[in-house]
Amino acid sequence: MPQGKKLDRDLKRLIRRAYSDNPNSPRRVIRDEVQSSLRKDPKYESILSKDPEWPSLTSVHKVVHDYEEYLETLSGRKELPWSLAEMAHASVHPEALPVIVRQWAACLRDGERLTVRQAEWMGRLFQLYREGPELFEAAQVLAEWEVGQEVEMERSTTDEGLYYYWLSDYSALKQVSDDRDLLRAVAGRIHALNPRGPLVDDPRVFD
Repeated sequence: MPQGKKLDRDLKRLIRRAYSDNPNSPRRVIRDEVQSSLRKDPKYESILSKDPEWPSLTSVHKVVHDYEEYLETLSGRKELPWSLAEMAHASVHPEALPVIVRQWAACLRDGERLTVRQAEWMGRLFQLYREGPELFEAAQVLAEWEVGQEVEMERSTTDEGLYYYWLSDYSALKQVSDDRDLLRAVAGRIHALNPRGPLVDDPRVFD
């Protein structure tokens, strides 16, 4: 949850995403797009009602600047659009390549981006998640979290940060386990880290 006017990880992720979608947009346009997303999220509603200019253009500029510097690094190259040539800088299991190419084709049809980093995550996850939107969404989430850790150069040890790590681990766990007691225990730990966060939505755990 955001405290005061501090930019949390979710907000920084939204800013980086808005920049990635339109890197030539003025900072004010990026801020407007981010605010449009924030107004749909109850946890930011009270802040925006008190300060319609939040987040400040200075804060948005700082997040974008840090991200632009990161894109110049070797790891930052993984934010480039996917291509077979870019796989020279990535490690992907050969059996995952047909899955990645099919997702790339779907992205081309739908006007979406598939980055090298997302393709790497698909290569790590393709035996856990069903091919298609389920696999792509998991890869998108983990790719964004990886970027957040690298840009901020630290692994979060706060309850909020651990909450998101546990969510991703739970998502993977439920792909391979029907142990209701185990899933319920993990879901309980996730909820304890962030009682105001959404409950883990799985009928095998909460019914």
